[in-house]
Amino acid sequence: MAALALSTGRDIQYVTALALALTGDAGRARTLADDLSKRFPGDTIVRFSYLPMLNAQLALHRGDALKAIEALQSTAPYELGGDLHSVYARGEAYLAVHQGSEAAAEFQKIIDHRGIVVNAAIGALAHLGLARAYVLQGDTEKARTKYEDFLTLWKDADPDIPILKRAKAEYAKLHSFRGKIEERAQKLLGLSVDDKHKSDNWLWPKIDLCGKRVIKLIHVMAEGSLTLLPGNARLVLPGVRLLNQKRAYNREKSGAR
Repeated sequence: MAALALSTGRDIQYVTALALALTGDAGRARTLADDLSKRFPGDTIVRFSYLPMLNAQLALHRGDALKAIEALQSTAPYELGGDLHSVYARGEAYLAVHQGSEAAAEFQKIIDHRGIVVNAAIGALAHLGLARAYVLQGDTEKARTKYEDFLTLWKDADPDIPILKRAKAEYAKLHSFRGKIEERAQKLLGLSVDDKHKSDNWLWPKIDLCGKRVIKLIHVMAEGSLTLLPGNARLVLPGVRLLNQKRAYNREKSGAR
């Protein structure tokens, strides 16, 4: 707000309103947004970038991610001419409604246009958003890689930054979860090997051979919950059928001996 004491210019007022919206001061952010709309009714940047972005952030603060996605529709034709913050906000909104593939597409767009992002924080945060999107899709391997990319980029950041602390906690949980998957995979798929030979090169290709439906089912069983991943209800029965087929084959093979 101190900046507004020096200037009430369009850009200064927008940045101030956005900061207020991001920190949860919805009342003052709304007031500044309404004032921008009145003062610059014909301004293309205000109409198709600033106001949609402010409306989206205020909607996210209210917990209305669908409204945020709707608000950002008008920014799409102009995004590559801006700073891509609206792309990041849309990715966050998709995460909030558990649409992993849509969120991944938005965050990947930021990573693919580093020449636009330059050194803005969203350049690194897009890797974290992509990791979370991959978790929603059940792709723990890609999620692990993107978490590591983000943590590497922020390795020198202040350790008490809230979003960094959350990212580290999510990464640690993912590692623990991966261990559960490996343990369940060996039991469910009848895989066994001496511990000293157990590695990603050995286990995960064998899991992949059974198809994504089975690996998603293993994710569910490892966590003990059907609500871990979106769409699991559609995947459970096919996964069970595949597992039963494998077990029947193993029984026949053992009987033939």
